[in-house]
Amino acid sequence: QDPNTPLKTAIWPLPLYQIMPMPNQPVFMAYERILFGDIPVGAEIHRMIMLINMDQDQYMDFNFDMSGKCASQFTTITPSSGEIPPSEFVVVRLTVRCMTASVLDFDIPCRVG
Repeated sequence: QDPNTPLKTAIWPLPLYQIMPMPNQPVFMAYERILFGDIPVGAEIHRMIMLINMDQDQYMDFNFDMSGKCASQFTTITPSSGEIPPSEFVVVRLTVRCMTASVLDFDIPCRVG
């Protein structure tokens, strides 16, 4: 590919939203994946994510695994762990900050139990 040709935005085959929970999945995120688009160098971009507890009886703990290199270097999640009451949701703030020109594509696992 010609290096002077601008990159095109990738088309993702997965839906942005989780349309329905998987069997035996007590908690799901309102988003399957989060796209930030182009971020100016030095800027912070924020997204709000809802973790929804579908169980009507149990509290569910959640913990985002920030041990990955990209996760720890470019992102902040607040709160990164906590408890979701039965039939309720928690709003989590995801912040991405990029200090150098980069192309980022990484996962941040969220453990639920």
